[in-house]
Amino acid sequence: MPIWMCIDAEGIAIVDVRDERAGRLHGARYGELTGGLGVALVTGGPRRDDAMTGIANAHVARAPVLVLSGVPPRPQENRGALAGS
Repeated sequence: MPIWMCIDAEGIAIVDVRDERAGRLHGARYGELTGGLGVALVTGGPRRDDAMTGIANAHVARAPVLVLSGVPPRPQENRGALAGS
């Protein structure tokens, strides 16, 4: 949430999508259509893995997209914090 709140405070448009694959797709398409950098923010753990195929597709298509992902809080690191995500 902290990054989401900072993005909103900066006045950057947020487009909420159903899942990680759609987010990555929208980010890549934004980059392709505008020539700018598309950005996708995905949850960590298994949800990050859901975005991997889309990241590979964006790479092959040379789509300019930056994918950001979360990590568990340090006290929960290596304790399966995002395993059930």
